Amino acid sequence: MPDPSGDRTTHTITGPKKWGQPRPSERGHGASPIAADSVSRAFNEVKREAGLDDTLDFHSLRRSYVTHLVEIGYDAFFIQQQVGREHASTTSIYTGLSPDYRARVVNDAIARMAHATTTDSPKEN
Repeated sequence: MPDPSGDRTTHTITGPKKWGQPRPSERGHGASPIAADSVSRAFNEVKREAGLDDTLDFHSLRRSYVTHLVEIGYDAFFIQQQVGREHASTTSIYTGLSPDYRARVVNDAIARMAHATTTDSPKEN
């Protein structure tokens, strides 16, 4: 979230700065702000050491997280809250559904329609 003073974006370990005072971490210590560029630099170093594609960026993790939540069936409102977006339309920007997931959704819809057709038809006397 943007810093109210107009400075660069910072987050606490436990959430965006807009949540007020930093929450204690799991270890009982106070959380401190982390600059987004520090996280990005660390990610780039790990990416380079792991031999991952140069086009992969830190934001790819966010997009993957949202996509996986959608694909395993989490509620859209929960996902929206997880990524801190006010509108579902903004959250959908982060979703890149896999061809396998799309095929599964279509196949499930066809199966439901076929089942409804066979079970809802009028019975002959």
